[in-house]
Amino acid sequence: MKKFLCKVLIYALSLILITLGINALYYENDDTEKFIAGVPDNIQICNFGSSHGLYAFNYEGAMKYYTCFNFALASQSLNYDYRILQYYKDKIKRGADVFIVISYFSLFGKPEVQENDFASKNKRYYKFLPASLIVNYDSNTNFYSSFPALTAKNCFSLARHIVFREDIDDINHRKTNEHEANIDGPSRFKYHVTEHLDKDGRRIYKNEAIDALYNIINLCREIGANPIMITTPYLHEYPDAGKKEDKEFFDDFYSVINKIISDTGIKYYDYSADERYSSNYGLFWNVDHMNREGAKVFTKNLLHDVLGITF
Repeated sequence: MKKFLCKVLIYALSLILITLGINALYYENDDTEKFIAGVPDNIQICNFGSSHGLYAFNYEGAMKYYTCFNFALASQSLNYDYRILQYYKDKIKRGADVFIVISYFSLFGKPEVQENDFASKNKRYYKFLPASLIVNYDSNTNFYSSFPALTAKNCFSLARHIVFREDIDDINHRKTNEHEANIDGPSRFKYHVTEHLDKDGRRIYKNEAIDALYNIINLCREIGANPIMITTPYLHEYPDAGKKEDKEFFDDFYSVINKIISDTGIKYYDYSADERYSSNYGLFWNVDHMNREGAKVFTKNLLHDVLGITF
């Protein structure tokens, strides 16, 4: 009987260790790891945003002199920018500069919960946000988010990663200095913009995102931080496509931006067509995302342009 119990215990411990190991491997390339590892105290410079914020900011040079953090995640909404700010506001030092990244798609589209990929994006927040700040919180999702190895889909994904050396996602590729051959501006613009039109072709304004933006600005000021809106650099093919594909888009986009500026007095810096970047293909991995070298160059220039910081 003792031998049987010992075997059961050994098998159980082995299963636990294997599961934990698989979980560790599965999270290897997960951008949420930066939150799990620990957000620093007394942040002086930070940014929020979607993948445009995630890949356009690289604080390596600035961190020698300042405490910095990139709160952005791929496909992150302004709604979640606000929720993350609420949770980590005590980490941000009074007088800090907070960059709020506004992408072309940030202000338009149907409610977040109606997006086709909402569930897959939403589950990542279970790893580091409390239930009260997670949209449509679900206890089952919370459990499987904590142990991704227990789902068949994730086991299959991990097997492909191990056997065929396929990345669970392409984060490492996006952070390299290599430039993709994909500079198809019209395709990227259509992907980001046309899905935000109703059946009659009219622009859908995402009111929850616009409200969240006002809330971010107000909360930053409540904690003594300085909110700054920016649009990150793009290769010229991306905005050029917009001017051809949807001539009214920029009027709609900047009308929202200008109203927010008028209502709040916030400063806005638009780098979307900045000539220092718009034709420099070596700084991008596609038309609207910067690579690692591009992020270093842009962050250094941004901090000098806006904050007068030189390093």
